[in-house]
Amino acid sequence: MDIAVHDSDQTAFPNLALMKLSAHHKALGDTVSWYTPLLQEKYDRIYSSKVFTYTPIDPYLPQDSRVIRGGCGYDRHSTLDSNVEHLCPDYSLYNATAAQGFLTRGCPTSALGVLYPKKKVLLRETQRFMSSGKTKRAVYSWTTTYWRIHTVYHNLKR
Repeated sequence: MDIAVHDSDQTAFPNLALMKLSAHHKALGDTVSWYTPLLQEKYDRIYSSKVFTYTPIDPYLPQDSRVIRGGCGYDRHSTLDSNVEHLCPDYSLYNATAAQGFLTRGCPTSALGVLYPKKKVLLRETQRFMSSGKTKRAVYSWTTTYWRIHTVYHNLKR
């Protein structure tokens, strides 16, 4: 299958969900590439991920069943399938030189605005993203809260 990935936000940060989807499809033997509007007819499936609600919707994305939209920017309740969520990301998609993952998800306060409280996500530690056996020289660990850093850091040292 020809798979295209589309990063709606186009920030300086790699989209972790798209990297995991890329890893999943490459493991199945599919071809994964960045979405190009002029080549949209060749794609069997297009994954578009949007983290921020203020990012405009790309008018060049097709409006058909091949497009799968995900991320908090599209639907605050969307999640990856469990088998994809726990894969080691395809860092080559963004030419990333460091491992990336979340230390925590959710927020115990309203400090981050309206998105997390509306999601009603309980604060929880996420998977140990460094235990995949694939090593990187640096690790970017993202968190949505600060008061849990000490506990999570302690757990990562074990």
